[in-house]
Amino acid sequence: ASLDMLSGALLRKTFLGADIVYGANFKKISGAGRSLGVSAFRSTHPGENNEENYSALAHVLDRYLEEMDGDVKIFAFDSEVENDLAAAHQIISRMRNGTRAEIVPYLGDTERFIGIFSRCELHIAIRFHSAILADLLGIPSFPVAYSNKMEALINERFPAHAVGKIRDLRPGAVLCESMISALVSQSGLCTSAATAMDSNVHFEKLRKYL
Repeated sequence: ASLDMLSGALLRKTFLGADIVYGANFKKISGAGRSLGVSAFRSTHPGENNEENYSALAHVLDRYLEEMDGDVKIFAFDSEVENDLAAAHQIISRMRNGTRAEIVPYLGDTERFIGIFSRCELHIAIRFHSAILADLLGIPSFPVAYSNKMEALINERFPAHAVGKIRDLRPGAVLCESMISALVSQSGLCTSAATAMDSNVHFEKLRKYL
């Protein structure tokens, strides 16, 4: 949809390329234990209920930990304006098993952050780039969309997977129970897509102007 809009009246030359993260040379590191990763999310848009989202994720993580061995890594992709770090603390404060959860903030330390992310066995992907990283590293994930870009990504990469929306992420809601079931049984998740994503077009076109 964005390509159609931009290639119309606005710009004469428009090219479609995958997100540049797909061009990164990240490698999965095998973990010693069973860790579930989740990307925390704090919305700054009016009308979205962060409190319900925090409580719902705490419920899902507790249920997972009570049925499975291992721990939880809560990733804060944004530690500035949207402040996922605050969201991560809110989630842990609502958990019964919060001592088995660790917050992993991104503070510019890419190698460490990706290393911990890659050691997780599964991911709950709310942040757009958490879904891309899980796809890139071949880690099964359960995506939850807070914007249409996540829906578009999952529809393209995993067309058989129905994408849950963050507005439906509430304690006791169908989305929560579906998530728990998928994570515990490790079925109904997004696994690596059959086709690779090529982001080189961004740099190939840029070189022509340098």
